[in-house]
Amino acid sequence: MSFAGWLLIAAFVVEFLLFTFLRNIFGAALSPVVLWLAGVGVGISGLWAFRGRSLPVLRPATKAQLMSAALLLGALVAFGLRVARMLGKVPIDPALSDVIPSIQVMVQRWLAHEAVYVPILDFGYIIYPTYLPLTWLPFVPAELMHIDYRWVAFAGFGVALAVGVGLLMRRRLPLPITLALAAAPLLLLQAILQTDPNTLTRTVELLIVGFYLLLAFSLWRGPWWVQALCLTVCLLSRFSLVFWVPLWLAILWQQQGRIVALRVTALVAALVLAIYIVPFLSHDWGTFARAQDTYTGAAIGEWEQPPAGRPEHLYRGVGLAAFFHRLAPGDIAQRVQLVRLVHAGVCVAVVVAAAAYWFGRQPRLDYRIYGLLALKIYLATFYAFVQVPYIYLTLVGVAMAWPILLLLRGGGPDEEPALVPASAGVS
Repeated sequence: MSFAGWLLIAAFVVEFLLFTFLRNIFGAALSPVVLWLAGVGVGISGLWAFRGRSLPVLRPATKAQLMSAALLLGALVAFGLRVARMLGKVPIDPALSDVIPSIQVMVQRWLAHEAVYVPILDFGYIIYPTYLPLTWLPFVPAELMHIDYRWVAFAGFGVALAVGVGLLMRRRLPLPITLALAAAPLLLLQAILQTDPNTLTRTVELLIVGFYLLLAFSLWRGPWWVQALCLTVCLLSRFSLVFWVPLWLAILWQQQGRIVALRVTALVAALVLAIYIVPFLSHDWGTFARAQDTYTGAAIGEWEQPPAGRPEHLYRGVGLAAFFHRLAPGDIAQRVQLVRLVHAGVCVAVVVAAAAYWFGRQPRLDYRIYGLLALKIYLATFYAFVQVPYIYLTLVGVAMAWPILLLLRGGGPDEEPALVPASAGVS
């Protein structure tokens, strides 16, 4: 493995530790900066680690690899049994968190053919529903079968893990490397269980992580329609990648031609219309704007100084909002508005820089790998500057390092010829 490859692994390890066992180790000021730079470092080091290399060759898995895959999936099942015991001790309770209870209300309204996006009054206070359809629609089967919603989230993550392990097993890497790479998401789950179990018991973030992992795999192995489906699922659940999408479509246009890019765009647009705009947004065009106002109002509440101490979620070592809370001028509302503007600005800046580098420098990188690296850098930045840096939100950006690790070489010729034109892929 090259020096850049080891540098990528080092950046991943630093990000993993600062997100879990070493969270806030450098204090609330420095820790989120280092965490953000480590996430960006995973993507930046990948620019060198994958330079001049195309995607790995996928061959039929050997019996030993299939047995290894079965063992890893068995480990996931065993982990699931442990989670089951934990979920049995932690009921879904709006007094602890209104994330899952709000999703339950939205699902029940939809099944009863009631308006979904109207204020929720069930918990003793008013909540304006903010979740997009693919955050709550996947839980309809759980409601119908009276299954704990958290199992749907765990199953979604499990599906993405199975897809990733399946791709990894077909790479024919040395067995120790294969096992180490395949175990990474399980280690992440274990670390979360030890350092922030609320992510598993009070949210459905594992489902969102699963969506984004499937998108990552579709970038380098899926046909255009699979990419479109994964883009839609991400946009209509946690739409964090919205600024990155035009960059990917522009790269597709350059590398695969306008027909493919237009097909992806058209299918995504059609699905967004069919799943969200026509059945929900068209009935009340102010729904989305009110959802954003709700997020802002909730952020202001989170930023309010408690009688003793500091706002909990701003000083947990995973986001830069603490700098704005402590140093920005104006009242709380003005500081929240400032961090929102900076958040949008830096996200757009990352995309513009990524586009300028790709189309201006024409690096010797497979365009699919570059799209994945750019997405990792973008998400690390997005969640670093979010107005309320909940730990569970940051998990999405951290988990996106795993698909990049799966592309590293472990020795031996396991690459296929590049599929990019020489004029666009070689400098």
